Amino acid sequence: MNLMNGIVTLVIVLMTILIQPISGQAIQKAPELEPGHDGAIEINGPPGVEIFIDNTSKGLMPQSGTLSIPGVRGGTRLVQVIREGHPNESLLAQIFENKTEVVNISSESLYGSLEVTANPANVIAYLDTSYFGVTPISSDKVLVGGHKISIHQEGFHDWSQDVMIKSDEKTSVSAELEKLEPTPIPTKPGLPGFTAILALSALLVIGILVRRKKY
Repeated sequence: MNLMNGIVTLVIVLMTILIQPISGQAIQKAPELEPGHDGAIEINGPPGVEIFIDNTSKGLMPQSGTLSIPGVRGGTRLVQVIREGHPNESLLAQIFENKTEVVNISSESLYGSLEVTANPANVIAYLDTSYFGVTPISSDKVLVGGHKISIHQEGFHDWSQDVMIKSDEKTSVSAELEKLEPTPIPTKPGLPGFTAILALSALLVIGILVRRKKY
């Protein structure tokens, strides 16, 4: 009985390794095979992007939008997409012997546009934690997704705002900076004025003269 339980446990463990959930779907993981046990990859995507398999260039995507790559060794292969002006993209493809794996590349841009203005102008703005520029600022190379714009200007309250950048869309942000109230400077007790000193001196002289007359 113990032997049967051990076999069942081993089978469950192997199935767990070979079938892994990715994005809510069960994706079968291809075993690593020796050269000669090959499959193929069919890549669909925008023309002109360069395709790499395991850091080896496989050429540019043709105008047809489909690139077929035969002779890909079985196992988990790294598909890299290089396009000018965009961050590199990496995908994992599971290649099985004598089978073709289809990989789809989104034609959607990974960048959006962001414009930042401020009142007063000519203040330094930060995108997340990095220097973004001096307002007014306009950039069409901001990665899609959530970001934070912040401004720290001497004499004004700190200002920040969350923004969501969408593909090929322009997002505008306008910052109204509020001045800090001046901090009152505490006054020190003043020294006696010149007039007061003269008056005191006069009183002393008069007092001395009065005493002399008495004697």
